[in-house]
Amino acid sequence: MTVLAVLIAALYWLVTGLSPWPGVVLGELIGFGFGLSLLALTAPRRRR
Repeated sequence: MTVLAVLIAALYWLVTGLSPWPGVVLGELIGFGFGLSLLALTAPRRRR
C-alpha cells in the first residue's frame, strides 16, 4: 500500500508539476486509515 501511495503521489507530481502535498498525500493517508478500519470491523472474530 505504501508503494502504491508513493507511486500515485509521484505520478501526480510528474503529470501536473504541482507538489502532491498536502492534498494527495493527506487524502491517501485518510483513505488508508478509513479502509483499514473498515477491514478491521468486518474481519471475522476469534472465539475461544
